[in-house]
Amino acid sequence: MNPDGIRFKANRRGVKSLLKLPSLKADLLSRAESVADAAGPGHDAQAQTGPVRVGATVMTKTHEAMRAEATRRTLTAAVTAARR
Repeated sequence: MNPDGIRFKANRRGVKSLLKLPSLKADLLSRAESVADAAGPGHDAQAQTGPVRVGATVMTKTHEAMRAEATRRTLTAAVTAARR
């Protein structure tokens, strides 16, 4: 027990359902698309539902985008576009 006397017990089934919500997937896809747009042409955003939770990725689609990431870190710098 913590010093305040407050106890918390997570409902595991409830947390598991929250991690797979379609609205969470839509939000993550929106954020990934913001990153892809900020990184410039040649980037693609995707969202997927895994066995435990939803996730989103941004990938380079073209050799030019790969080169830009390797030399100028365009995708790495664009990650801040996901913050709201």
